[in-house]
Amino acid sequence: MNTKIIWTKSRSRLKLIRDDQSQKYNWLFLPGGPGLGSESLQDLVNILNLSGSVWLVDLPGEGSNTTEDDEKNFANWSDGLIEAVDEFDDVILVAHSSGGDE
Repeated sequence: MNTKIIWTKSRSRLKLIRDDQSQKYNWLFLPGGPGLGSESLQDLVNILNLSGSVWLVDLPGEGSNTTEDDEKNFANWSDGLIEAVDEFDDVILVAHSSGGDE
């Protein structure tokens, strides 16, 4: 399968990992960030047996999805996430948050 990538208006990147069309679900895997890209979840999604389509999501400026102004784009991640989810019907969002001090 050729790699399918969808770009949202705010430059979120959605990369199709597996497409099982027997189910209508769209699994969106979102890593903890900033800085930790979706490639950190690749091994996990490879071993999961999920029905539907499996996508790795990188918000603008996250991981290898660098932009011309990452600091500005970090401030707009909520828009990027909404756009990513709005690309599909029947979304199951799986997110990881890295711990840290405030």
